[in-house]
Amino acid sequence: MNKVSSAVEARIDLNKVDLPGSVRARLLEQQKNRINSKLELVVDCQEDRSQHKNREKCLRKMQELFDLAFIEPKERIVQVAPPDKTKEKWMEEKRHRKEIKSMRQKFNPDKLF
Repeated sequence: MNKVSSAVEARIDLNKVDLPGSVRARLLEQQKNRINSKLELVVDCQEDRSQHKNREKCLRKMQELFDLAFIEPKERIVQVAPPDKTKEKWMEEKRHRKEIKSMRQKFNPDKLF
């Protein structure tokens, strides 16, 4: 943190910015805590002692926020249960493995029947 005299607050009026509808909606959703009632995106910075450096960081941060809004989210694939035939095949393979492994054990005549 630094003195308030070197702090910078950058504002951009989203009503005057020409953005595609989907990007605008994503920006409003992603940055709802940084957007005021006048639809201004507000970014502030007071990390450096120099106001010039803080201004550069503010503008860079604002550019990053816009870049994030331009990235379209991936469509998520809903996981569905495997088909019954697949389950049956899987169970059959398990039974087969069980039989193979049981043959590895020592012979015990008491367990025959």
